[in-house]
Amino acid sequence: MSTHPPRKSESPSDEQAHNTFNFDEGLCNANRSAPKVWNDASLRNKVSLIVIASATIGAAVGVLEAKFGHLTWPLFFGLALSTSLLIAFARSWVVSPVDKLIVNVLDICTINSPRTIRRLPTERRDEVGQVARLVQRLATQAVKDSHEISHLRRTLSSRIENATRRACSQLETLANRDPLTDLCNRRALEDNLGPLVAAAKATKTDLLAVMIDMDNFKQINDLLGHDRGDELLTLLANIIRGSIRHDDLPIRLGGDEFLILLPGCPIHRAQQLADNTRKLFMQQTKLTLAQHKLPVIPNLSIGIASLNHDRIEDADTLMKCADERLYLSKQAGKGVTTIPDAEPLHLADQREETNVNAKRLPGDGDESSRLSDDQTPPSNVA
Repeated sequence: MSTHPPRKSESPSDEQAHNTFNFDEGLCNANRSAPKVWNDASLRNKVSLIVIASATIGAAVGVLEAKFGHLTWPLFFGLALSTSLLIAFARSWVVSPVDKLIVNVLDICTINSPRTIRRLPTERRDEVGQVARLVQRLATQAVKDSHEISHLRRTLSSRIENATRRACSQLETLANRDPLTDLCNRRALEDNLGPLVAAAKATKTDLLAVMIDMDNFKQINDLLGHDRGDELLTLLANIIRGSIRHDDLPIRLGGDEFLILLPGCPIHRAQQLADNTRKLFMQQTKLTLAQHKLPVIPNLSIGIASLNHDRIEDADTLMKCADERLYLSKQAGKGVTTIPDAEPLHLADQREETNVNAKRLPGDGDESSRLSDDQTPPSNVA
């Protein structure tokens, strides 16, 4: 077998040719006309011809040597020349085509690219051409199968990735959403409250916590059933969702308690939000429960806490402050909003009455009146 110089590795263009390779192109090479006559002859005939030529030359040399024994050296050189020619013919006609075919097959096994497949000597008519065409069919089918497998793998990977992404999104939604109202739940509150407080302090903006509790909910729930109670909860959730901004975070804490986190919101804006929410809720519940004669009517008690105005340092304190203001609203007779640095309306009215009575005491005069006016705090919104 002859040795061949090292082959260059396939360039990136060979890999790109996969997409444009005509898999049936090589099969058409069998129909090409043979460039040489010897390509049409089989290897068996070529080998037989070389053997016959060798025997003929050997016999001729023997006859000449017997007849002209004194011509030994010329006969020797003639025999050597004939043998060299026969070896060269055998190498060119038999060994070299087989050797090239083996090299091409090894290339296809190593680098199964269109260029290596095109190198096969499929135009030959002998046994080498037959083997080359068979290898070409097998290699072409292998390339087709490889492309199909790669396409299926990419498609499957894409579908698995999309399905995984949808499943993770659904799990995240289920984990952070209240199933009844579709608002955020306590887990979402734990995940977002700390970062919101940190962001407000970093940007030197305010963060308000509006805590809402439905008044007389238990009595209505007991009188009309849990279905009606769920309707009221869903109604309030929809009102809250339609009243807030995009950056606000509505949360159902549990039962009939709700929370709204308002980043970068002024206190008067939160107070307006509380007023509108209560007003819409009262209007809708009157329509919903009009056919029922209830001893109590649903209302909303609201407490508002401010991160900056109340000088709060952490998330837990903000929640505690909002909860305390909600408790003050409950104490004031329900249906009340308590804002930072303000008393519930009921307590403010009592204090106003006390100040009026103090004005009537003898000896106080105008000074007592001015003092009571200065100490009257702003009232809450009922």
